[in-house]
Amino acid sequence: MLNIVSVAVMICLPLLIYFGYKEGIEPRFIAFALLLFYGIRSGIFKKKSLRSILKSKQLYVVGSIILFFGIVIALNRATFFLYIPAFVNLGLLLSFGSTLFLGPPIIETFARRQVKKISAEEIHYCRNLTVLWSLFFLLNGTVSVIIALKDNMEYWVIYNGFISYILIGLFFAVEMTYRYWRFRNYGTTIIDSFYKRIFKEKHK
Repeated sequence: MLNIVSVAVMICLPLLIYFGYKEGIEPRFIAFALLLFYGIRSGIFKKKSLRSILKSKQLYVVGSIILFFGIVIALNRATFFLYIPAFVNLGLLLSFGSTLFLGPPIIETFARRQVKKISAEEIHYCRNLTVLWSLFFLLNGTVSVIIALKDNMEYWVIYNGFISYILIGLFFAVEMTYRYWRFRNYGTTIIDSFYKRIFKEKHK
């Protein structure tokens, strides 16, 4: 349930910030609520979770988030919220892009969790797809920064709360349909079963 709520909050974050701003809620209170929610979600209030965070690379992420919201709380300026989508895209860009050099590409990791075996052609495809997603996050983050610099909350929420998600959904749906059509390599999920009925599995 906590995971579902966390995903819902992340998706609705631009809308939550926008309506909080329109209702006249001080930015520091919004920032404090988001920071508290993040702390509960990540389990940093638990001794075991805190110890694991301190010993891992996640410490840099947690530290950056605490620093960002700490600045918002101290300065009490809503303008900083406009750059959250850009930071999210930067984080995703680094997560996806770094695997191209450190390996294996993150899409290949996802693929190996979904199916039993993947071919050399699929491995090459996964690498190219990781590159495409990295470029998408770079472009999406750049647009988010440009809109944030305009300091217009209406434009910001329209793009980051709607258009950005539509672009991600279209990219994901088109790519997934093409991938199932091309490789016909299926796992055991509901989505795999759906596409398996449409695109018959290739005989090996």
